[in-house]
Amino acid sequence: MNSSAGFFRRHCKFILIFLLALAQGCSVNEPGNLKPYGSFSVSVEEVSSTEAWIRLRSEPVNPWQTITLQRDGSTILSFRLQGKDTLICEDSLSPGRQYTYRAIKGLFPSEEVRLTTMDTTSHDFHFRSFSVSNRTSGLWDVAIINDNDIWAVGDMYSNLPEGKDDYEPVGAVHWDGKEWKQVKLPAYVSHYTTFLTPMDVLAFSGNDIWFANGGVIHFDGKKVTKCYWIVDFSGNFDSTTIILEKDHEIRKLWGSSSENIYAVGRKGAIAHFDGKKWKKIESGTDLDIQDVWGSTDPITGEEVVICVAANLDMFATPRVLRIKNDRVTELPINGLRWNFESIWFLGVNKIFLGGDGIFTLNRGINPFSWDDKYDEVTRYYTHTISGNASNDFAIAGGFGEICHFNGKTWKNYMGSEVAMFYGNFYGMDMKGNTICAVGSTGSEAILYLGQRTIR
Repeated sequence: MNSSAGFFRRHCKFILIFLLALAQGCSVNEPGNLKPYGSFSVSVEEVSSTEAWIRLRSEPVNPWQTITLQRDGSTILSFRLQGKDTLICEDSLSPGRQYTYRAIKGLFPSEEVRLTTMDTTSHDFHFRSFSVSNRTSGLWDVAIINDNDIWAVGDMYSNLPEGKDDYEPVGAVHWDGKEWKQVKLPAYVSHYTTFLTPMDVLAFSGNDIWFANGGVIHFDGKKVTKCYWIVDFSGNFDSTTIILEKDHEIRKLWGSSSENIYAVGRKGAIAHFDGKKWKKIESGTDLDIQDVWGSTDPITGEEVVICVAANLDMFATPRVLRIKNDRVTELPINGLRWNFESIWFLGVNKIFLGGDGIFTLNRGINPFSWDDKYDEVTRYYTHTISGNASNDFAIAGGFGEICHFNGKTWKNYMGSEVAMFYGNFYGMDMKGNTICAVGSTGSEAILYLGQRTIR
């Protein structure tokens, strides 16, 4: 017994010295000092005035491990990973403000990322109305090149004195900064001349303009230079140009340049032009394709082109189609109603549809279902959407309604700047501080030009 006690007393000081040395050689593992196994990062993918899309990447994936997302040091979300790549949208931010985000995986924090939300834009638009035809007429679309070069297209006849007739239709009106002038569009079809009455216009510059008129037409600002009669119709005898069947009338266009144009129309028609030749793209639907729009993914640089297909005169389930590498895939349609005519987006994380309501597909909230959060904006049908950015776009449609979104709030100009009428705005373009909306009352073309006051 005494021998054991002596041994302990002799070695106790050595044990104590060892423990003190061990404690001094180690530090407490705070989260900021830990290094995770694998990779873990947070990045900002896109911002609007009130939204931020945050992407979390983690490898390996542990489905039992909790991820905590913090904004400015406060926890806003805790969840478990379902995959190595997660996109989250926070949609309750304030415009024009800086925020700091980081995520914590178990005990391991990511690097901090900072973002600044977009500021709001001005609602201060003032509109003028113009009469462009004194005979039965309608305007269907418009393209703004600049404030002194705007083209609106449709179906009109020349302004003539009472009792005079001109049976050659006018297909366009042009704004030169001072006045609107009617422009006839003669074009050659096989062995005869016709006068175009386009449904849509796409403009890259003052001398590089494209019309949808059953086929696709190039216009240099003064004359028609090339007709691509790619649809099989009565009177088209040039079989070398035909790639689409009868009834595949081209009605809408979108493109990033004259070497990259998409044309869509009736009965599921889709065609692509690479600057040299047209190619048919199988859509997989016989619904009329009402609109097509495209943009570039800011992260990957990939072009994203999406169409909306619907039959407006019957109750048929709409389709939302993405075109990639000349192949079509379908996007989800959960939450949508029947009729839609317009699609618009800039980033790829939030897509807008206009028609029987205003619907959005937000990839950071629910990528599988459309939301009608803007449904209260208008009681009327939305025919067209156009804009500069997510904090500066407009809608137009039934009864002369034009509404502008500034990133946080909407302003409706009907009744104040734009008189209510029994008809529709069918086309609209917005560029910089200019909005031009066109349509018809059923017998008369309607045209409003809006300019934003810069203070």
